[in-house]
Amino acid sequence: SAVGVLKDSFRKNYSQAFITGLKYWGVELDPFLRKEENRWVNSAVIHEMRFLNRLLIEIDSGRSVDSLKGRINMYGNTVKSAYHAGVVAGAHPDVIIEWRVNKLAENCGDCLNLEKYGPYTKDNLPSTPKAGATRCLSNCKCTLIIRKVEKSEVLRVRNNNLKPRTVMRKLRRV
Repeated sequence: SAVGVLKDSFRKNYSQAFITGLKYWGVELDPFLRKEENRWVNSAVIHEMRFLNRLLIEIDSGRSVDSLKGRINMYGNTVKSAYHAGVVAGAHPDVIIEWRVNKLAENCGDCLNLEKYGPYTKDNLPSTPKAGATRCLSNCKCTLIIRKVEKSEVLRVRNNNLKPRTVMRKLRRV
């Protein structure tokens, strides 16, 4: 079926993007990261298929593909979030991550707050750019700045920062 082909394509592209993100650090896919990659890719594909199914229903009901180009392009952008997730997964444990908005772009309030609430550690980064968790969805223009630091700095940031779900709930209230 067309949906099955699209789902397989999403899985393949997300997986390749995640692995490319890992390779940013020179990391090869060991069994632990394979498990992390599969978990992340499966979750992302399930999430995106909900939206893709709605899009396919609209096309089946007669909406022209031309009228849906913006939404279709957003699916390509979400693959970039898989790359960012791979970069984060492949980073050394002793890093801090800053969410940086693009000062030349229009930024949503969620991204401005993600920058404000940072920095983050690998285990408390609430999302990645283009993942769709912010109001700008996959149109996000933000970047992640990842720096290796002393373990004491990671612990300080981890202890002083909010849990990822708390940050995302706060974003939704703003």
